Amino acid sequence: MINKIKIGDKDYLVIASGTLYDDSDRLGLIDYKEVKIKIAKDLEPQTLKEILCHEAIHGMLHFMGEHDINNNEESVERITNGLLMLIKDNPKLFKAGD
Repeated sequence: MINKIKIGDKDYLVIASGTLYDDSDRLGLIDYKEVKIKIAKDLEPQTLKEILCHEAIHGMLHFMGEHDINNNEESVERITNGLLMLIKDNPKLFKAGD
């Protein structure tokens, strides 16, 4: 797992954490004040990428001032799924150096 991700003008520290919320269904959390993204421990690689992408999209929307959509989990989840599909289906599009 990467240990930092740059979103806008901030470098978010990425931390594997045992507890995220009182709600145990959450697998990720972005903290704008502490500039951290917490990801549940022991996730399989594909789920880890999905959760990190999901939290990064929250961060991008927050950076762009989209605070209404930022709190809409359904919208963020749809954007996450679409972005991951685009990356997976078009690997050459995102290959460095092209």
